[in-house]
Amino acid sequence: MFVSFHGSAWRWCQAMCAISSHTAHRYRSICAVMFCLAVLGCMPEDGFRHYAGAVGPDLYSRQTVANTALLDAYTSNICTQAGLAAGGHCIISTTADWKNFVDMGLYDIDQRCDTFLDGLYYKAKTGDSILAQISDTGNFTASVLDATSSSAASIKIVAAAFGLVENTFRNTNKTLLEALDATTVKSIVFRRQQQIKQQIYSTTIWNKPQALHALRTYLRVCMPFAIEMEANAVLTTAQWTEGDVGKSPIVFREQTGPLGGDATVDVGRGRNRTPVKSWESVNTSGIPIDLPTAQAIQNALCFAGSQADGKYGDQTEAGLKLFEVTVARQYKSKEWRQASVKLDLSDIGKLRDNQTCEQGARNYLERALFKEGFLVSLKGFLKSKYGDAVKDTATLDDLRELVQKFKDEKGIDSGPNGMFKNQITPDFVAASGIFSS
Repeated sequence: MFVSFHGSAWRWCQAMCAISSHTAHRYRSICAVMFCLAVLGCMPEDGFRHYAGAVGPDLYSRQTVANTALLDAYTSNICTQAGLAAGGHCIISTTADWKNFVDMGLYDIDQRCDTFLDGLYYKAKTGDSILAQISDTGNFTASVLDATSSSAASIKIVAAAFGLVENTFRNTNKTLLEALDATTVKSIVFRRQQQIKQQIYSTTIWNKPQALHALRTYLRVCMPFAIEMEANAVLTTAQWTEGDVGKSPIVFREQTGPLGGDATVDVGRGRNRTPVKSWESVNTSGIPIDLPTAQAIQNALCFAGSQADGKYGDQTEAGLKLFEVTVARQYKSKEWRQASVKLDLSDIGKLRDNQTCEQGARNYLERALFKEGFLVSLKGFLKSKYGDAVKDTATLDDLRELVQKFKDEKGIDSGPNGMFKNQITPDFVAASGIFSS
């Protein structure tokens, strides 16, 4: 196409310029402009290649996603920016580290995206200037031809040529993205970026694939085709929006599902309902507790094996009450079962990042007590009660039978489904009188 069209355009120019010397000088300028515009109009550059690499990664390469080396290099770069690199290696061991990694990645993408959007703005300014010049040149040429009383056919040829070149220029370089006002594009992108960030921040990032998925989702917001989809949703209420103007197909994590097509919502009557115990009822962090986080919390409470299923029930609530009084150092609280459970961001982080129950501890109180040397005091107390049944070399597990014997004597409850059987609880500590906090 490039060769044939431009060859034809040049031959047309030659034919036009081969007329009598009386009018030749009037057409030579037209020929020059025609040829230059033809070259611009037929650049074989599709929109996808035009934007390849504009935001940062090479979007044109099919190997980008699968290229482990590039992913490792990108991870290393973000780690360095986030201060997580040591000795040339990326050191990420906690969810807090992954949050820092993702935060740095979002900042990095914001920088790239801002540069891209600024480029669109200045390109729009330049493009409009070029189009204005073409239009002015066309008007000037038409007036010259009219003044010379040229044939109608000549006028139509030149007018059609300029019209084709201008339209071709628009079609090649003026996609919907660039046709939109630059401030409109920025508004679309910034609004969607904020929404995706909220979705990312509401999810606990645990590993590299999850972190890279979050960043890739965020990157999509600034990709040309995504911006055009967003614009189409607003301008035409496209079918995929289902009438919800501005709704985007780009999401990181959906928190809720839509009602079925035949579902109805009863808003006419109020009902008195007993609140259902759930993670949401005790979570004050503002960030939903997902399944991995829930299981991590239960592990920190020393739930064994399959007991750490992530479900919030009576046993989880009782374990968290022990956590609350332990954090408050109320080791002898007889009212610990009435403790209020409220988990803020600090509480969740403390539990999630410290899941190992050392020295055979079976609940959070035992974890704290035995870090403070409670085992020696426990041995002494039980030996005073039960004599030679307590060996000097006894471990905590060796003493559990006697612990339960004392609890039975004092009528100390073992909690929901006997979950605290053989375990140290605040009422045991208070009844034994062996610990002074």
